[in-house]
Amino acid sequence: LPQHRVAWLDRVWIGFPKDVANLPLGPDEAFVLERYRKGNYIVYRPYNDRLRRWPPPLPEPVQAYVFAGEEALGFPDHLAEARALLNAPVGYIEGADQKGVLAIAKHRPTLRVFSLQAEWQLKLSPEAAADKYLLAARERGHQILYFRPWPEPEKTERFIARVKEGLAASGIALGEPEPRELELPAAKNAAWIGVLAGLLLLALAYPQPLGALLAVGLALGAFVYAGSQAGPLLAALVFASLGFVQYRQGMRAWFAAFLYALAGAAFLAALGSNTATLLGLTPFKGVLLTLAVPPLLVLLAQLPRDRSPKALLAEAWEHRVRLGEVVLALAALAALAVVLLRRGNTSFVPELELQLRAVLQDWMVRPRFKEIFGHAMAVVGLTQPWPAWVKAGLLAFAALADASILNTFSHYHTPLLVSLARTVNGAVAGLALGLLLAGAVWTVRRWWSR
Repeated sequence: LPQHRVAWLDRVWIGFPKDVANLPLGPDEAFVLERYRKGNYIVYRPYNDRLRRWPPPLPEPVQAYVFAGEEALGFPDHLAEARALLNAPVGYIEGADQKGVLAIAKHRPTLRVFSLQAEWQLKLSPEAAADKYLLAARERGHQILYFRPWPEPEKTERFIARVKEGLAASGIALGEPEPRELELPAAKNAAWIGVLAGLLLLALAYPQPLGALLAVGLALGAFVYAGSQAGPLLAALVFASLGFVQYRQGMRAWFAAFLYALAGAAFLAALGSNTATLLGLTPFKGVLLTLAVPPLLVLLAQLPRDRSPKALLAEAWEHRVRLGEVVLALAALAALAVVLLRRGNTSFVPELELQLRAVLQDWMVRPRFKEIFGHAMAVVGLTQPWPAWVKAGLLAFAALADASILNTFSHYHTPLLVSLARTVNGAVAGLALGLLLAGAVWTVRRWWSR
């Protein structure tokens, strides 16, 4: 550290330009012991500082460690020693991106922690902040809700009251959290039979040898891209598209697509669930592919089979483009771009949508909007006499709903019943919206043909 030396009273005084409140002085062990004896649940937050001697002092007793700052204790040179020093579960703050935490958490009992940044929390009302904490506990598997009191005690009391009320309504008990471990039996690998059967059905739904080439390409691509997670990714790619590839007429195509998506979700959960994915330490790999590949497979399946590829290319080249077709194509591309860019719900979210989400979350497991609009487009596409290219585009967009279902179940830390409720709610809302839109289209068509 930069130093400033001053000679005074026969001594040399050394000054450092550092806030003494952040000096790594270690824990106040007497205070920690006092709070523990009074019944508090002790979460110790060690701060990693390169200037502190190693090993650092750690207090006793502690029920959990949640690292402070941007690094895990011991990063980067003492991570293995830190794992041995910690005698309680460690906290994993999803999205915090603390360096070295994964290296420790994958070898230590781990608890999922939810927290809002202090600056953001202060901008929210206590009720709005409480709703975010409740959502984390109810739908995202977080076990420790870490918050900071508001400067005004009345706001803190409102926050705590809302959280306690919401947890009780959801049947979530307060208490000491236990690290979750999930080791499914080896029989879970039987789900591979279902995935490979789906891949075979997909291959047979296309003219040959195109179907075989697609199946081999999907399988090889999944293994090359996802490695040990190839099974869940392949289940998502195959079963998100299989329904609209096999069936193209009437509402039975929608039912088939929905049931295939649920079957794929079961195979994905069986092959991908383990302790690391349950805790969010190892996320599902291939979210973007799951949203991009199924619509392409559905589009490819809509091509006429009575003409050769050469004839199709010739027709496309000689087709006289109309203004209406250009407008529809641009709208479809814009919608697809928004869906792909907004994966993860971290950007491009309008304020109106945020407000609607908050309202829906108060009284139901909120469905994903991609599923609602995707199901609606399926109903519109399957119940109206569209030109072939318009119907193909609508079904490709509808495939995003089934892809979203698979992505819902790829959030392994979300309870399965919550994911199932979200999926069913999305299907019901999408069907209702689709019937309304189909009725509107039928009315416009009737008026136009007069």
